[in-house]
Amino acid sequence: MDNKGGIQKGTKHKVVFTHNEVLKWVRSAQSGDELRVAKGLYLRKTESSALWFYRYASPVTGKQVRVNLWANDDRGMVGFPTATLEDAETRAKNIRATIATGVDPLLQAEEARQAELRAAEVEVLRLEAERLQLEEAQKAADLERERRISLRTLFDRWRDVDL
Repeated sequence: MDNKGGIQKGTKHKVVFTHNEVLKWVRSAQSGDELRVAKGLYLRKTESSALWFYRYASPVTGKQVRVNLWANDDRGMVGFPTATLEDAETRAKNIRATIATGVDPLLQAEEARQAELRAAEVEVLRLEAERLQLEEAQKAADLERERRISLRTLFDRWRDVDL
C-alpha cells in the first residue's frame, strides 16, 4: 500500500486532512494508491476517480472487511470530490457506531437485502394467488352464466325436443 501523503504504517496519532490536501493527493496519486485519512477511512485512487472505503475488523467473524462507502448509493459509485471528506467521515462514524454495538454493517446490509428478496418473493406469490383466485371466480361466473337460460331458450328447447 502506498502511503504517499497518508499515515506511515504503525502510526497511532490522529490524522487531520483538509479538503485541499485530499484534492492535492488525488491529483498526484496513481491508480491503486490509497490515502488513509482517518482510522479505517481510506481514499483509493482509480483510473477515473477516487473512491472512499472503510476498513474494519468484523465483530462477528473477526475478519478484515473493506466496504465502499457509497456502493449502494442510488447515484452509483460516488467518489471524491462529489462525496466530500466530511461526508466520508460522517459515514465512517456511523459505521464505527454500528460496529461498536457488535453488529457487522456488511452482514446487516446483506441480511436486509435477503429480507427484501424474501418479501418480494412473498409479494409475487400473493399476487399469483390473487390472480388464480380471480381466474377461478371468472370461470365460476362464466359457468353460472352458461347454466342460466332465458325463457325463450327454454321454450325453443322444449319445442325442438318434445314436439
